[in-house]
Amino acid sequence: MGPWTVLAVFVCVFVSISTAQDHEDMYSCARVQQAFVQKELGSSRIIPNMPVSGENLKVCISSSTCCTKRVEEKFLQQAKADFQNAVKRESAYTKFLISTNAVKYQEEFDNYIVEAEEGTNKMVRSVYPNMAIQANAIIPNFFENLAFYVQGKEIDLENTVGKFFSELFPLVYVYEINSKTMLTPDYKQCLIDVTDKVQPFGNIPQKVGIHLQKSLEAARVFIQALNLGIEVINTTDYLVLTRECSKALLKLNYCSFCNGVPGIKPCNSFCLNVMKGCLATVSDINTDWNAYIEHLDQHTVGMRGIYNIQVVMTTLADRISDAIMYAMHNGPALSEEVRGYCGHPPRQKRSSVEVFYGNTTASFPVATRPNLDLYDRIRNSVGKLASNKQFYKNLPEKLCSDDTTAMRSDYECWNGDRKGRYSKNVIGDDMEDRYTNPEMRVSRQRDQVIEKITDKLRHIQQLLKGKSAAPGEDFYTSGSGDGDVVVIDTGSGCIGDNDDEDCEGSGGSGDGGKPVVKPGLRVKEVTTEEIDFSFEETTPRNAATPNGRVTIVKEEKGGVRGGVGSTASSLQSSSLLATLVTIATVVMCRR
Repeated sequence: MGPWTVLAVFVCVFVSISTAQDHEDMYSCARVQQAFVQKELGSSRIIPNMPVSGENLKVCISSSTCCTKRVEEKFLQQAKADFQNAVKRESAYTKFLISTNAVKYQEEFDNYIVEAEEGTNKMVRSVYPNMAIQANAIIPNFFENLAFYVQGKEIDLENTVGKFFSELFPLVYVYEINSKTMLTPDYKQCLIDVTDKVQPFGNIPQKVGIHLQKSLEAARVFIQALNLGIEVINTTDYLVLTRECSKALLKLNYCSFCNGVPGIKPCNSFCLNVMKGCLATVSDINTDWNAYIEHLDQHTVGMRGIYNIQVVMTTLADRISDAIMYAMHNGPALSEEVRGYCGHPPRQKRSSVEVFYGNTTASFPVATRPNLDLYDRIRNSVGKLASNKQFYKNLPEKLCSDDTTAMRSDYECWNGDRKGRYSKNVIGDDMEDRYTNPEMRVSRQRDQVIEKITDKLRHIQQLLKGKSAAPGEDFYTSGSGDGDVVVIDTGSGCIGDNDDEDCEGSGGSGDGGKPVVKPGLRVKEVTTEEIDFSFEETTPRNAATPNGRVTIVKEEKGGVRGGVGSTASSLQSSSLLATLVTIATVVMCRR
Protein backbone atom coordinates (compact mmCIF):
# COMPACT_ATOMS: atom_id res chain seq x y z
CA MET A 1 0.00 0.00 0.00
CA GLY A 2 1.54 3.25 -1.16
CA PRO A 3 1.81 6.47 0.94
CA TRP A 4 -0.93 8.25 -0.97
CA THR A 5 -3.29 5.36 -0.27
CA VAL A 6 -2.54 5.59 3.49
CA LEU A 7 -3.18 9.34 3.48
CA ALA A 8 -6.47 8.91 1.67
CA VAL A 9 -7.63 6.32 4.21
CA PHE A 10 -6.67 8.65 7.11
CA VAL A 11 -8.62 11.57 5.62
CA CYS A 12 -11.67 9.40 5.11
CA VAL A 13 -11.58 8.18 8.70
CA PHE A 14 -11.19 11.75 10.06
CA VAL A 15 -14.09 13.06 7.99
CA SER A 16 -16.24 10.15 9.10
CA ILE A 17 -15.50 10.81 12.81
CA SER A 18 -16.13 14.56 12.45
CA THR A 19 -19.37 13.93 10.59
CA ALA A 20 -20.48 11.51 13.25
CA GLN A 21 -19.64 14.02 15.98
CA ASP A 22 -21.55 16.81 14.20
CA HIS A 23 -24.46 14.46 13.69
CA GLU A 24 -24.43 13.58 17.39
CA ASP A 25 -24.29 17.30 18.39
CA MET A 26 -27.16 18.07 16.08
CA TYR A 27 -29.40 15.33 17.36
CA SER A 28 -28.21 15.13 21.00
CA CYS A 29 -28.10 17.54 23.97
CA ALA A 30 -25.32 15.66 25.77
CA ARG A 31 -22.83 18.54 25.58
CA VAL A 32 -25.43 20.98 26.89
CA GLN A 33 -26.20 18.65 29.79
CA GLN A 34 -22.50 18.47 30.64
CA ALA A 35 -22.03 22.26 30.50
CA PHE A 36 -25.19 22.79 32.58
CA VAL A 37 -23.80 20.59 35.36
CA GLN A 38 -20.34 22.19 35.16
CA LYS A 39 -21.89 25.61 35.78
CA GLU A 40 -23.69 24.16 38.80
CA LEU A 41 -27.06 25.26 37.50
CA GLY A 42 -28.80 22.10 38.54
CA SER A 43 -29.30 18.51 37.55
CA SER A 44 -28.72 17.50 33.94
CA ARG A 45 -32.08 15.70 34.00
CA ILE A 46 -33.95 18.97 33.31
CA ILE A 47 -32.10 19.18 29.95
CA PRO A 48 -33.77 17.11 27.22
CA ASN A 49 -31.71 14.21 25.90
CA MET A 50 -32.71 15.15 22.37
CA PRO A 51 -33.59 18.57 20.88
CA VAL A 52 -37.20 19.67 21.20
CA SER A 53 -39.25 22.45 19.62
CA GLY A 54 -38.28 25.90 20.89
CA GLU A 55 -41.20 27.88 19.53
CA ASN A 56 -42.56 28.46 23.05
CA LEU A 57 -39.36 30.04 24.42
CA LYS A 58 -39.27 33.80 25.13
CA VAL A 59 -35.76 34.70 23.97
CA CYS A 60 -33.85 31.70 22.55
CA ILE A 61 -36.57 30.90 20.04
CA SER A 62 -35.69 28.09 17.60
CA SER A 63 -37.35 25.30 15.74
CA SER A 64 -35.03 22.83 17.44
CA THR A 65 -33.51 23.49 20.88
CA CYS A 66 -32.01 21.86 23.96
CA CYS A 67 -33.87 24.27 26.25
CA THR A 68 -37.26 24.14 27.84
CA LYS A 69 -38.99 27.11 29.48
CA ARG A 70 -37.60 26.00 32.82
CA VAL A 71 -34.05 25.73 31.45
CA GLU A 72 -34.34 29.12 29.72
CA GLU A 73 -35.39 30.71 33.02
CA LYS A 74 -32.38 29.11 34.73
CA PHE A 75 -30.12 30.53 32.05
CA LEU A 76 -31.77 33.95 32.40
CA GLN A 77 -31.04 34.13 36.12
CA GLN A 78 -27.50 32.93 35.56
CA ALA A 79 -26.90 35.51 32.84
CA LYS A 80 -27.93 38.30 35.23
CA ALA A 81 -25.73 36.91 38.00
CA ASP A 82 -22.78 36.57 35.63
CA PHE A 83 -23.14 40.20 34.58
CA GLN A 84 -23.33 41.54 38.13
CA ASN A 85 -20.37 39.43 39.20
CA ALA A 86 -18.36 40.69 36.24
CA VAL A 87 -19.13 44.31 37.17
CA LYS A 88 -18.10 43.62 40.78
CA ARG A 89 -14.82 42.10 39.62
CA GLU A 90 -14.01 45.16 37.55
CA SER A 91 -14.84 47.57 40.40
CA ALA A 92 -13.24 45.43 43.14
CA TYR A 93 -9.87 47.19 43.09
CA THR A 94 -11.40 50.67 43.16
CA LYS A 95 -13.76 49.71 45.96
CA PHE A 96 -10.93 48.11 47.95
CA LEU A 97 -8.72 51.16 47.48
CA ILE A 98 -11.39 53.62 48.64
CA SER A 99 -12.77 51.56 51.53
CA THR A 100 -9.39 50.65 53.03
CA ASN A 101 -8.24 54.27 52.85
CA ALA A 102 -11.48 55.50 54.43
CA VAL A 103 -11.02 53.17 57.40
CA LYS A 104 -7.28 53.75 57.66
CA TYR A 105 -7.41 57.54 57.61
CA GLN A 106 -10.43 57.76 59.90
CA GLU A 107 -8.52 55.73 62.49
CA GLU A 108 -5.40 57.80 61.95
CA PHE A 109 -7.26 61.09 62.36
CA ASP A 110 -8.87 59.77 65.55
CA ASN A 111 -5.44 58.76 66.84
CA TYR A 112 -4.04 62.24 66.27
CA ILE A 113 -6.81 63.65 68.44
CA VAL A 114 -6.22 61.04 71.15
CA GLU A 115 -2.50 61.78 71.13
CA ALA A 116 -3.20 65.52 71.34
CA GLU A 117 -5.42 64.93 74.37
CA GLU A 118 -2.71 62.85 76.03
CA GLY A 119 -0.13 65.53 75.25
CA THR A 120 -2.34 68.25 76.71
CA ASN A 121 -2.92 66.27 79.90
CA LYS A 122 0.81 65.67 80.23
CA MET A 123 1.57 69.34 79.64
CA VAL A 124 -0.91 70.48 82.29
CA ARG A 125 0.33 67.94 84.85
CA SER A 126 3.96 68.91 84.19
CA VAL A 127 3.76 72.69 83.92
CA TYR A 128 0.53 73.63 85.71
CA PRO A 129 0.01 70.94 88.39
CA ASN A 130 -2.07 73.23 90.61
CA MET A 131 -4.96 73.10 88.18
CA ALA A 132 -4.32 69.63 86.71
CA ILE A 133 -7.12 67.86 88.59
CA GLN A 134 -9.70 70.51 87.73
CA ALA A 135 -8.57 70.55 84.10
CA ASN A 136 -9.47 66.88 83.84
CA ALA A 137 -13.11 67.96 83.86
CA ILE A 138 -12.85 70.01 80.66
CA ILE A 139 -10.05 68.51 78.54
CA PRO A 140 -11.72 65.14 77.68
CA ASN A 141 -14.97 66.76 76.56
CA PHE A 142 -13.10 69.21 74.35
CA PHE A 143 -11.18 66.53 72.49
CA GLU A 144 -14.19 64.24 72.33
CA ASN A 145 -16.06 66.93 70.42
CA LEU A 146 -13.13 67.34 68.05
CA ALA A 147 -13.24 63.60 67.32
CA PHE A 148 -17.02 63.69 66.84
CA TYR A 149 -16.62 66.52 64.34
CA VAL A 150 -14.10 64.62 62.20
CA GLN A 151 -16.40 61.59 62.31
CA GLY A 152 -19.15 63.66 60.70
CA LYS A 153 -21.34 64.64 63.64
CA GLU A 154 -22.91 68.08 63.82
CA ILE A 155 -20.52 69.87 66.17
CA ASP A 156 -20.03 73.66 66.22
CA LEU A 157 -16.24 73.95 66.36
CA GLU A 158 -16.27 77.67 67.10
CA ASN A 159 -18.49 77.14 70.14
CA THR A 160 -16.44 74.11 71.19
CA VAL A 161 -13.19 76.09 71.20
CA GLY A 162 -14.82 79.09 72.85
CA LYS A 163 -16.35 76.95 75.59
CA PHE A 164 -13.04 75.22 76.27
CA PHE A 165 -11.10 78.43 76.79
CA SER A 166 -13.96 79.99 78.77
CA GLU A 167 -13.92 77.02 81.15
CA LEU A 168 -10.12 77.06 81.22
CA PHE A 169 -9.97 80.70 82.29
CA PRO A 170 -11.34 80.24 85.85
CA LEU A 171 -8.76 77.54 86.51
CA VAL A 172 -5.89 79.67 85.22
CA TYR A 173 -7.12 82.74 87.06
CA VAL A 174 -7.55 81.09 90.47
CA TYR A 175 -4.86 78.39 90.45
CA GLU A 176 -2.12 80.14 88.46
CA ILE A 177 -2.69 83.91 88.68
CA ASN A 178 -4.38 84.34 92.09
CA SER A 179 -3.27 81.28 93.99
CA LYS A 180 -4.44 82.55 97.40
CA THR A 181 -8.06 82.61 96.35
CA MET A 182 -10.62 79.88 95.99
CA LEU A 183 -12.96 79.03 93.15
CA THR A 184 -16.59 79.07 94.25
CA PRO A 185 -19.36 78.10 91.80
CA ASP A 186 -20.65 81.69 91.56
CA TYR A 187 -17.23 83.20 91.01
CA LYS A 188 -16.38 80.51 88.48
CA GLN A 189 -19.52 81.30 86.50
CA CYS A 190 -18.73 85.01 86.58
CA LEU A 191 -15.25 84.34 85.21
CA ILE A 192 -16.72 82.23 82.43
CA ASP A 193 -19.23 84.96 81.58
CA VAL A 194 -16.59 87.71 81.31
CA THR A 195 -14.07 85.70 79.28
CA ASP A 196 -15.14 87.26 75.99
CA LYS A 197 -14.91 90.74 77.52
CA VAL A 198 -11.50 90.53 79.19
CA GLN A 199 -9.87 88.33 76.53
CA PRO A 200 -7.48 86.66 79.02
CA PHE A 201 -5.73 84.62 76.34
CA GLY A 202 -5.41 87.37 73.76
CA ASN A 203 -6.18 86.23 70.23
CA ILE A 204 -4.68 82.76 70.74
CA PRO A 205 -8.12 81.06 71.12
CA GLN A 206 -9.23 82.64 67.84
CA LYS A 207 -6.12 81.39 66.08
CA VAL A 208 -6.46 77.95 67.62
CA GLY A 209 -10.05 77.95 66.41
CA ILE A 210 -8.97 78.90 62.89
CA HIS A 211 -6.39 76.11 62.79
CA LEU A 212 -8.79 73.52 64.16
CA GLN A 213 -11.56 74.61 61.81
CA LYS A 214 -9.35 74.39 58.75
CA SER A 215 -7.54 71.14 59.60
CA LEU A 216 -10.49 69.19 61.02
CA GLU A 217 -12.84 70.33 58.28
CA ALA A 218 -10.33 69.25 55.63
CA ALA A 219 -10.01 65.85 57.31
CA ARG A 220 -13.77 65.50 57.79
CA VAL A 221 -14.64 66.30 54.15
CA PHE A 222 -11.88 63.98 52.95
CA ILE A 223 -13.40 61.05 54.86
CA GLN A 224 -16.91 61.97 53.68
CA ALA A 225 -15.71 61.99 50.08
CA LEU A 226 -14.12 58.55 50.43
CA ASN A 227 -17.28 57.13 51.99
CA LEU A 228 -19.33 58.53 49.13
CA GLY A 229 -16.98 56.82 46.68
CA ILE A 230 -17.80 53.50 48.36
CA GLU A 231 -21.52 54.27 48.09
CA VAL A 232 -21.19 54.99 44.36
CA ILE A 233 -19.42 51.68 43.73
CA ASN A 234 -21.99 49.76 45.78
CA THR A 235 -24.84 51.40 43.90
CA THR A 236 -23.51 50.38 40.51
CA ASP A 237 -22.45 46.92 41.73
CA TYR A 238 -26.03 46.10 42.67
CA LEU A 239 -27.79 47.84 39.82
CA VAL A 240 -31.29 46.55 39.11
CA LEU A 241 -31.30 45.28 35.53
CA THR A 242 -34.10 46.15 33.13
CA ARG A 243 -36.08 43.44 31.36
CA GLU A 244 -34.54 44.43 28.01
CA CYS A 245 -31.05 44.12 29.46
CA SER A 246 -31.78 40.73 31.04
CA LYS A 247 -33.09 39.33 27.75
CA ALA A 248 -30.05 40.65 25.88
CA LEU A 249 -27.68 39.07 28.43
CA LEU A 250 -29.47 35.74 28.02
CA LYS A 251 -29.17 35.94 24.24
CA LEU A 252 -25.50 36.94 24.51
CA ASN A 253 -24.34 34.19 26.84
CA TYR A 254 -26.77 31.26 26.90
CA CYS A 255 -28.84 31.02 23.73
CA SER A 256 -25.82 29.23 22.25
CA PHE A 257 -26.41 26.50 24.86
CA CYS A 258 -29.97 26.10 23.64
CA ASN A 259 -28.64 25.77 20.09
CA GLY A 260 -26.38 22.93 21.19
CA VAL A 261 -23.04 24.83 20.97
CA PRO A 262 -22.26 25.77 24.60
CA GLY A 263 -18.52 26.20 24.04
CA ILE A 264 -18.67 29.08 21.60
CA LYS A 265 -18.06 32.67 22.82
CA PRO A 266 -19.99 35.77 21.77
CA CYS A 267 -18.62 38.10 19.14
CA ASN A 268 -16.82 41.14 20.58
CA SER A 269 -19.05 43.79 19.00
CA PHE A 270 -22.13 41.83 20.05
CA CYS A 271 -20.82 41.90 23.63
CA LEU A 272 -20.08 45.66 23.47
CA ASN A 273 -23.57 46.54 22.29
CA VAL A 274 -25.18 44.47 25.03
CA MET A 275 -22.92 45.88 27.76
CA LYS A 276 -23.42 49.46 26.61
CA GLY A 277 -27.15 48.92 26.63
CA CYS A 278 -27.20 47.40 30.11
CA LEU A 279 -24.86 50.12 31.46
CA ALA A 280 -26.59 53.01 29.69
CA THR A 281 -27.86 54.59 32.91
CA VAL A 282 -24.59 53.90 34.74
CA SER A 283 -22.65 55.78 32.08
CA ASP A 284 -24.51 58.91 33.24
CA ILE A 285 -22.32 58.82 36.36
CA ASN A 286 -19.07 59.04 34.41
CA THR A 287 -18.84 62.83 34.10
CA ASP A 288 -19.59 63.44 37.78
CA TRP A 289 -17.34 60.54 38.81
CA ASN A 290 -14.44 62.15 36.95
CA ALA A 291 -15.18 65.52 38.54
CA TYR A 292 -15.37 63.86 41.97
CA ILE A 293 -11.88 62.40 41.58
CA GLU A 294 -10.51 65.72 40.32
CA HIS A 295 -11.97 67.66 43.27
CA LEU A 296 -10.70 65.05 45.71
CA ASP A 297 -7.24 65.34 44.18
CA GLN A 298 -7.30 69.15 44.39
CA HIS A 299 -8.51 68.97 47.97
CA THR A 300 -5.67 66.73 49.13
CA VAL A 301 -3.08 68.92 47.40
CA GLY A 302 -4.06 71.64 49.87
CA MET A 303 -4.11 69.45 53.00
CA ARG A 304 -0.90 71.00 54.29
CA GLY A 305 0.11 73.31 57.12
CA ILE A 306 -2.89 74.52 59.07
CA TYR A 307 -5.08 72.38 56.79
CA ASN A 308 -3.26 69.25 57.97
CA ILE A 309 -4.71 67.56 61.04
CA GLN A 310 -1.38 65.98 61.90
CA VAL A 311 0.39 69.36 62.02
CA VAL A 312 -2.30 71.10 64.05
CA MET A 313 -3.02 68.32 66.56
CA THR A 314 0.68 67.66 67.21
CA THR A 315 1.20 71.27 68.31
CA LEU A 316 -2.15 71.85 70.05
CA ALA A 317 -0.82 71.24 73.58
CA ASP A 318 1.83 73.93 72.99
CA ARG A 319 -0.82 76.34 71.78
CA ILE A 320 -2.93 75.79 74.91
CA SER A 321 0.17 76.36 77.05
CA ASP A 322 0.85 79.57 75.09
CA ALA A 323 -2.64 80.78 76.00
CA ILE A 324 -2.14 80.02 79.69
CA MET A 325 1.22 81.79 79.73
CA TYR A 326 -0.30 84.79 77.97
CA ALA A 327 -2.86 85.12 80.79
CA MET A 328 -0.19 84.65 83.47
CA HIS A 329 2.07 87.26 81.89
CA ASN A 330 -0.80 89.73 81.98
CA GLY A 331 -1.96 88.60 85.42
CA PRO A 332 -1.91 91.94 87.30
CA ALA A 333 -3.74 93.93 84.63
CA LEU A 334 -6.09 91.03 84.02
CA SER A 335 -6.91 90.75 87.73
CA GLU A 336 -7.76 94.43 87.93
CA GLU A 337 -10.08 94.15 84.96
CA VAL A 338 -11.77 91.03 86.30
CA ARG A 339 -12.37 92.66 89.68
CA GLY A 340 -14.32 95.36 87.87
CA TYR A 341 -16.78 92.69 86.69
CA CYS A 342 -16.72 90.01 89.38
CA GLY A 343 -15.38 91.75 92.46
CA HIS A 344 -12.69 90.31 94.72
CA PRO A 345 -12.28 86.55 94.63
CA PRO A 346 -12.91 84.67 97.91
CA ARG A 347 -9.61 84.24 99.79
CA GLN A 348 -8.35 80.94 101.04
CA LYS A 349 -5.33 80.14 103.11
CA ARG A 350 -3.38 77.40 101.50
CA SER A 351 -0.51 75.36 102.72
CA SER A 352 2.58 75.81 100.65
CA VAL A 353 2.81 73.31 97.84
CA GLU A 354 6.19 72.01 96.79
CA VAL A 355 6.36 71.84 93.03
CA PHE A 356 8.90 69.89 91.05
CA TYR A 357 10.50 72.53 88.88
CA GLY A 358 14.04 72.20 90.19
CA ASN A 359 15.08 70.67 86.86
CA THR A 360 13.41 72.97 84.38
CA THR A 361 14.96 71.40 81.32
CA ALA A 362 13.29 68.02 81.69
CA SER A 363 9.76 68.77 82.81
CA PHE A 364 8.12 69.36 79.43
CA PRO A 365 9.01 67.76 76.11
CA VAL A 366 9.89 70.01 73.20
CA ALA A 367 7.63 69.54 70.20
CA THR A 368 9.38 69.20 66.89
CA ARG A 369 7.82 69.96 63.53
CA PRO A 370 5.50 67.09 62.63
CA ASN A 371 6.61 64.80 59.87
CA LEU A 372 4.37 65.49 56.89
CA ASP A 373 4.21 61.86 55.87
CA LEU A 374 0.42 61.99 56.32
CA TYR A 375 0.24 64.44 53.43
CA ASP A 376 2.51 62.27 51.29
CA ARG A 377 0.49 59.12 51.99
CA ILE A 378 -2.82 60.82 51.27
CA ARG A 379 -1.48 62.17 48.00
CA ASN A 380 -0.24 58.72 47.05
CA SER A 381 -3.61 57.14 47.84
CA VAL A 382 -5.56 59.69 45.82
CA GLY A 383 -3.04 59.35 43.01
CA LYS A 384 -3.94 55.68 42.72
CA LEU A 385 -7.63 56.57 42.68
CA ALA A 386 -7.01 59.05 39.87
CA SER A 387 -6.18 56.15 37.57
CA ASN A 388 -9.87 55.18 37.81
CA LYS A 389 -11.15 58.22 35.98
CA GLN A 390 -13.35 57.24 33.02
CA PHE A 391 -14.13 54.03 34.92
CA TYR A 392 -17.81 53.99 33.96
CA LYS A 393 -17.15 55.02 30.38
CA ASN A 394 -14.60 52.23 29.92
CA LEU A 395 -16.55 49.58 31.82
CA PRO A 396 -18.20 47.96 28.73
CA GLU A 397 -14.81 47.60 27.03
CA LYS A 398 -13.28 46.12 30.16
CA LEU A 399 -16.09 43.59 30.51
CA CYS A 400 -15.80 42.48 26.89
CA SER A 401 -12.00 42.38 26.82
CA ASP A 402 -12.01 39.41 29.18
CA ASP A 403 -11.22 36.30 27.12
CA THR A 404 -13.65 34.27 29.21
CA THR A 405 -16.50 36.62 28.29
CA ALA A 406 -16.20 37.24 24.56
CA MET A 407 -14.08 36.72 21.49
CA ARG A 408 -11.65 39.44 20.45
CA SER A 409 -13.02 39.44 16.90
CA ASP A 410 -16.39 39.34 15.13
CA TYR A 411 -15.74 36.24 13.04
CA GLU A 412 -16.53 32.60 13.76
CA CYS A 413 -18.24 33.55 17.03
CA TRP A 414 -21.73 33.57 18.52
CA ASN A 415 -23.69 36.40 16.89
CA GLY A 416 -26.95 35.85 18.74
CA ASP A 417 -28.43 33.44 16.22
CA ARG A 418 -25.67 31.10 15.16
CA LYS A 419 -21.92 30.71 14.86
CA GLY A 420 -20.72 33.19 12.29
CA ARG A 421 -20.00 36.87 11.75
CA TYR A 422 -21.49 39.78 13.70
CA SER A 423 -22.34 42.51 11.19
CA LYS A 424 -24.09 45.14 13.33
CA ASN A 425 -22.30 48.38 14.21
CA VAL A 426 -21.14 49.16 17.75
CA ILE A 427 -22.96 52.19 19.14
CA GLY A 428 -21.05 55.31 20.23
CA ASP A 429 -20.62 56.79 23.70
CA ASP A 430 -22.85 59.84 23.34
CA MET A 431 -26.13 59.93 25.20
CA GLU A 432 -28.20 59.84 22.02
CA ASP A 433 -26.26 56.85 20.70
CA ARG A 434 -27.68 54.59 23.38
CA TYR A 435 -31.15 54.87 21.87
CA THR A 436 -29.96 53.32 18.59
CA ASN A 437 -28.67 50.12 20.21
CA PRO A 438 -29.43 47.21 17.85
CA GLU A 439 -29.62 44.66 20.67
CA MET A 440 -32.16 46.30 23.00
CA ARG A 441 -34.43 49.22 23.58
CA VAL A 442 -33.03 51.69 26.09
CA SER A 443 -35.50 53.75 28.10
CA ARG A 444 -35.26 57.53 27.98
CA GLN A 445 -36.45 57.75 31.56
CA ARG A 446 -33.67 58.52 34.04
CA ASP A 447 -32.98 55.89 36.69
CA GLN A 448 -33.94 57.37 40.09
CA VAL A 449 -31.17 55.54 41.96
CA ILE A 450 -28.52 56.78 39.55
CA GLU A 451 -30.02 60.27 39.67
CA LYS A 452 -29.75 60.31 43.47
CA ILE A 453 -26.13 59.11 43.56
CA THR A 454 -25.22 61.67 40.87
CA ASP A 455 -26.68 64.45 43.04
CA LYS A 456 -24.54 63.24 45.94
CA LEU A 457 -21.42 63.34 43.79
CA ARG A 458 -22.19 66.93 42.82
CA HIS A 459 -22.83 67.85 46.45
CA ILE A 460 -19.51 66.45 47.67
CA GLN A 461 -17.74 68.37 44.91
CA GLN A 462 -19.16 71.57 46.38
CA LEU A 463 -18.09 70.53 49.89
CA LEU A 464 -14.55 69.83 48.74
CA LYS A 465 -14.19 73.31 47.28
CA GLY A 466 -12.39 75.69 49.61
CA LYS A 467 -11.85 73.19 52.41
CA SER A 468 -8.09 73.07 51.90
CA ALA A 469 -5.38 75.49 50.86
CA ALA A 470 -6.02 77.03 47.46
CA PRO A 471 -3.21 77.07 44.88
CA GLY A 472 -0.70 79.72 45.90
CA GLU A 473 -2.19 80.17 49.37
CA ASP A 474 0.21 80.45 52.30
CA PHE A 475 -1.00 77.45 54.24
CA TYR A 476 1.18 78.26 57.28
CA THR A 477 -0.42 81.60 58.14
CA SER A 478 -2.15 81.62 61.48
CA GLY A 479 -4.75 84.26 60.84
CA SER A 480 -4.98 87.96 61.51
CA GLY A 481 -2.77 89.63 64.07
CA ASP A 482 -3.94 92.52 66.18
CA GLY A 483 -0.79 94.59 65.77
CA ASP A 484 -0.50 95.23 69.50
CA VAL A 485 2.71 95.43 71.48
CA VAL A 486 2.23 93.72 74.83
CA VAL A 487 4.61 94.39 77.72
CA ILE A 488 5.04 91.46 80.09
CA ASP A 489 6.09 91.84 83.69
CA THR A 490 8.28 88.87 84.57
CA GLY A 491 9.55 89.95 87.96
CA SER A 492 6.74 91.40 90.05
CA GLY A 493 6.19 88.21 91.98
CA CYS A 494 2.45 88.67 91.57
CA ILE A 495 1.67 86.17 88.89
CA GLY A 496 1.39 83.32 91.32
CA ASP A 497 0.09 85.26 94.33
CA ASN A 498 -1.80 88.16 92.86
CA ASP A 499 -4.40 89.91 95.01
CA ASP A 500 -5.06 93.40 96.32
CA GLU A 501 -2.80 93.30 99.35
CA ASP A 502 0.10 91.38 97.89
CA CYS A 503 0.40 93.35 94.68
CA GLU A 504 -0.59 96.83 95.77
CA GLY A 505 2.21 99.27 94.96
CA SER A 506 4.44 96.56 93.56
CA GLY A 507 3.90 97.42 89.95
CA GLY A 508 1.95 94.22 89.47
CA SER A 509 -1.34 96.03 89.16
CA GLY A 510 -0.37 97.60 85.90
CA ASP A 511 0.15 101.09 87.40
CA GLY A 512 3.72 101.49 86.21
CA GLY A 513 5.55 100.07 89.23
CA LYS A 514 9.04 98.71 88.66
CA PRO A 515 9.30 94.95 88.23
CA VAL A 516 11.65 92.85 90.28
CA VAL A 517 14.18 90.81 88.31
CA LYS A 518 15.08 87.45 89.81
CA PRO A 519 18.85 87.05 90.15
CA GLY A 520 20.39 84.77 87.55
CA LEU A 521 17.25 84.50 85.43
CA ARG A 522 17.92 85.19 81.78
CA VAL A 523 14.80 86.03 79.82
CA LYS A 524 14.79 86.15 76.03
CA GLU A 525 12.60 88.34 73.89
CA VAL A 526 9.76 86.42 72.23
CA THR A 527 8.48 87.48 68.82
CA THR A 528 5.02 87.16 67.36
CA GLU A 529 6.03 84.13 65.33
CA GLU A 530 6.72 82.25 68.54
CA ILE A 531 3.65 83.34 70.46
CA ASP A 532 1.04 83.05 67.68
CA PHE A 533 2.51 79.92 66.08
CA SER A 534 2.42 81.03 62.48
CA PHE A 535 5.19 78.52 61.63
CA GLU A 536 7.53 81.20 60.32
CA GLU A 537 11.15 81.29 61.45
CA THR A 538 12.35 84.62 62.84
CA THR A 539 15.68 86.33 63.28
CA PRO A 540 16.83 86.06 66.93
CA ARG A 541 16.82 89.33 68.83
CA ASN A 542 18.63 90.65 71.91
CA ALA A 543 18.10 89.35 75.43
CA ALA A 544 15.82 90.98 77.99
CA THR A 545 15.88 94.73 78.39
CA PRO A 546 17.74 96.15 81.39
CA ASN A 547 14.55 96.80 83.34
CA GLY A 548 13.68 93.11 83.24
CA ARG A 549 10.62 93.50 81.05
CA VAL A 550 10.07 91.18 78.11
CA THR A 551 8.37 92.62 75.05
CA ILE A 552 6.19 90.34 72.97
CA VAL A 553 5.83 91.98 69.60
CA LYS A 554 2.62 90.83 67.96
CA GLU A 555 1.97 90.66 64.25
CA GLU A 556 1.53 94.11 62.80
CA LYS A 557 -1.15 94.92 60.30
CA GLY A 558 1.45 95.76 57.74
CA GLY A 559 3.14 92.39 57.99
CA VAL A 560 5.16 90.20 60.30
CA ARG A 561 8.20 91.65 62.03
CA GLY A 562 11.32 89.56 61.79
CA GLY A 563 12.94 87.63 59.02
CA VAL A 564 11.31 84.66 57.31
CA GLY A 565 13.28 81.46 57.09
CA SER A 566 12.73 77.80 56.46
CA THR A 567 9.29 76.59 57.52
CA ALA A 568 10.76 73.14 58.08
CA SER A 569 12.76 74.20 61.16
CA SER A 570 10.71 77.10 62.51
CA LEU A 571 8.28 75.09 64.63
CA GLN A 572 11.07 73.32 66.46
CA SER A 573 12.87 76.58 67.34
CA SER A 574 9.68 78.42 68.31
CA SER A 575 8.41 75.53 70.43
CA LEU A 576 11.75 75.24 72.21
CA LEU A 577 11.87 78.94 72.99
CA ALA A 578 8.24 79.10 74.06
CA THR A 579 8.71 76.07 76.30
CA LEU A 580 11.83 77.50 77.98
CA VAL A 581 10.10 80.83 78.59
CA THR A 582 7.07 78.97 80.00
CA ILE A 583 9.09 76.90 82.44
CA ALA A 584 11.41 79.74 83.46
CA THR A 585 8.52 82.09 84.17
CA VAL A 586 6.56 79.54 86.18
CA VAL A 587 9.64 78.65 88.24
CA MET A 588 10.48 82.29 88.91
CA CYS A 589 6.95 83.22 89.85
CA ARG A 590 6.50 80.39 92.30
CA ARG A 591 9.69 81.00 94.26
